[in-house]
Amino acid sequence: MLLVLYAVDRRLTIGRLIRAAHATPTTGLRWLDFLEDHDLIRRTKSPLDSRAVLVSLTEAAEQLMDTYILEAMGMRG
Repeated sequence: MLLVLYAVDRRLTIGRLIRAAHATPTTGLRWLDFLEDHDLIRRTKSPLDSRAVLVSLTEAAEQLMDTYILEAMGMRG
């Protein structure tokens, strides 16, 4: 889920994020709770649809993902 949010560089609804991550709804929601508890994602109400909740990376998660991608590419340390 972190990689999906990082790659699209925007906010996604919970449903779209779970589908994009190829997770089942229960597993996806459990992981979203875990990621939010660890300050890696934030959930906000959609300004366009009061029923929808948007998920985005926190600044800390973006920095961690930057480091991870650079290390994976062999471009750091």
